[in-house]
Amino acid sequence: MKYQNYAASFFVFWGITIAVFAQNEERFAQIEKRAEEIRAFLPEKARGVGSPIADREKWESLKNSFDVPAIIRTAEKVMASPIPETPESLYMDYYQTGNRVNYQKVHGRKYGRINSLVLGECFENQGRFLPAIEEAIRAVCDDPSWVLPAHDSSARIYKGEVVCVDLYSADFSWRLATVDYWLQEKLSPETRKLIRDNVERRTFAPYEKSIQGKKNGSRDNWWITTTNNWNAVCHAGVVGAALALIDDPARRAFYIAAAEKNSEYFLNGFTQDGYCSEGMGYWNYGFGHYVYMGEIVLQATGGKVDFFSPPIVRNVALFGSNMQIAPNVYAAYADCSPYAKPDSAIMKYMNRRLSLGLPDYEDSQFLRGRGETSLSLFGVMGFPNTATSRDIGETKTGFALRHEFADAGILIARATNNDPKRLSFSIKAGHNNEHHNHNDVGSYIVSLGGGTPLVDPGGEVYTSRTFSGKRYDSNVINSFGHSVPRINGILQQTGVKARGAIFEKSFTDAEDKIAMDLSSAYPVKGLQELTRTVFFNRTDDGRNGEKHAGGQLLILDHVALEDAGTFETALITFGNVVKITNADQAESIELLIGDNAKEAVRVTVSLRNEISPMTLKYELTEIDEDMSGSKVKPKRLAFSNVAPSKKADIVTVIVPAPTALIEKYFPTKKSEEEKN
Repeated sequence: MKYQNYAASFFVFWGITIAVFAQNEERFAQIEKRAEEIRAFLPEKARGVGSPIADREKWESLKNSFDVPAIIRTAEKVMASPIPETPESLYMDYYQTGNRVNYQKVHGRKYGRINSLVLGECFENQGRFLPAIEEAIRAVCDDPSWVLPAHDSSARIYKGEVVCVDLYSADFSWRLATVDYWLQEKLSPETRKLIRDNVERRTFAPYEKSIQGKKNGSRDNWWITTTNNWNAVCHAGVVGAALALIDDPARRAFYIAAAEKNSEYFLNGFTQDGYCSEGMGYWNYGFGHYVYMGEIVLQATGGKVDFFSPPIVRNVALFGSNMQIAPNVYAAYADCSPYAKPDSAIMKYMNRRLSLGLPDYEDSQFLRGRGETSLSLFGVMGFPNTATSRDIGETKTGFALRHEFADAGILIARATNNDPKRLSFSIKAGHNNEHHNHNDVGSYIVSLGGGTPLVDPGGEVYTSRTFSGKRYDSNVINSFGHSVPRINGILQQTGVKARGAIFEKSFTDAEDKIAMDLSSAYPVKGLQELTRTVFFNRTDDGRNGEKHAGGQLLILDHVALEDAGTFETALITFGNVVKITNADQAESIELLIGDNAKEAVRVTVSLRNEISPMTLKYELTEIDEDMSGSKVKPKRLAFSNVAPSKKADIVTVIVPAPTALIEKYFPTKKSEEEKN
């Protein structure tokens, strides 16, 4: 019997393996065929973005868009400073401490100095920065690895055991290729050969081996077929470097064809309605690089190869504007700063490229002033750019009361007239197996007065723990750090089955209602029901009969257990918190929560069982994690039943706080306003 099971497993394994090989071969054949078509669209010689230093008319024309004196001063300062050293001990520090910053901070100064020196030389054109540029290039080419330690499993790349490409090495390869294209014969033949040899060995060769299906080590450049930001960022760097350095047009065509085919995986990482589960920051980063790549391919092929043609790209491009809760406030989930906003250059570019008609992004001069002291990819693409002269299409007027990403279970509910002085909010159903996942099914964000007094706290400062089996030890990544329930002391579980199942929704001008079943997110024995129903009332007449100038948000959480237990809900804030209710235990707890110097919300939380009110316990905990988007640690405001119960309804009512209440409990705010 054991032998039969082993034999069956053996044949299943080899069956799957053969199928994968066949699929890879078919995909490679499609890439080769497409490359033959693209070859006809390409110029005979390699051509990078921007213009070579010899084209003085172009570089002189840019001086009106950049602070050139500041660029020259920075280049002079960099030239006068020694090249930072990145010894093996600093690289290996990550594996000993888990700290990513120690190496990356020094590494950034060492590699980034090339940007400043090259821009200084291209604007000044006197040759005085060239020796420092060549010295800096030699220094980085002496490094055993361009891959960051956090991306180098067991330092195998650093030790020379494998050669693979990561986010940084791909981007840096493009940067060096751009340096070569800009400076050309200004660089010595030795330096130009050094650039080509290193980019070939570190980037081109391992990429081609992976595309051809040959094993390359370190998960074989796994990002080529991943659905997250790595796919777009790495492909953009590889393709950008190839277009600038490789003279053989057939080989250049292969890179475009491979990226075109494998970018399908990246686009599949979004829902069909364009939601980016990685969050706004990674939309800027990942989709931003997809945009860079799309633009340079359009330039290289004379518009014949268009990465923006898949229908889903339009929805993904609209993600930035659709995530707006209130003017200049955006919903931020997963590993991104709670204050993240869509990159205006990306939005302005896509507004014209796809004629989105967004009035907030109608400026055609979206490249001016970009990349002041660095080789900003958008900055160097400023001459020429294929979208600049395009019409933005029919301008959309007015605003939408809401935007729903139905495929992802995300609701953005805006105030009447998009008034920032009134409540707006967002809530997330989703599931717990998303990109840069947090266990946050049911989490919500509240905006008022241009701030977010109640937040999703965002990601932690990355360490070796963040992307390991200990990821959910973090109290801002697990559900402890989100505005979601806790049942019998148990947090949400991870996995695609842990999801918010929306079972009811109704939307009107006056009120939006959405209800979701959260029970699958909790591995709690005897959990019979766990639902969250949200009423967002845009009027000044709340559901409880009281007048609330600025709208009202009411969250009803219902739990039913087989045996009596504890139920807890929470609010998350970076703001100031004042408990208006005298006791820590009461049938109703009232708080005043202010987002820095912005307006405050008044929050009232109460608990009932089937027959009568129950006593609530209130507890404030500072979440002791280092936050990537804030120097302030988030606070968790928890409300739980004192007496165990089989059933309970916990009601949270959020309204804008009256001025009198703010002045009473936040006197510093009143005095700040008087000063202004």
